[in-house]
Amino acid sequence: GDAVLKLHSDIRQYVLYADELVDKILSFREPVMSESAALRFSKLLVRKEIVGEKRTTEHIRYAESVEAKSQNRMRQGLCPRCGARLVLRNGPYGRFYGCSNYPRCRFTEKA
Repeated sequence: GDAVLKLHSDIRQYVLYADELVDKILSFREPVMSESAALRFSKLLVRKEIVGEKRTTEHIRYAESVEAKSQNRMRQGLCPRCGARLVLRNGPYGRFYGCSNYPRCRFTEKA
């Protein structure tokens, strides 16, 4: 629920959070799929655990572990993206840490 969805204007499909799905489905006035197809779709959502508190909790734990690994690498002076050494550099906007694998890796962080 904390993510920000950014879409290009040419995308015509709907990108929704799970808790918005029912409201979006109910907003249609004419059927867009048969009742049997809707039942198969709802069973698929449940089977794939696309919705549910357990799935959300797993996702949050995974995101937190990725962030912790990233922060740990940075404390060691390593690039969180590729693992190469971070180098202190000077740029037009001040000092920053950049990946020593530049230009293959473009990671930067304010000093």
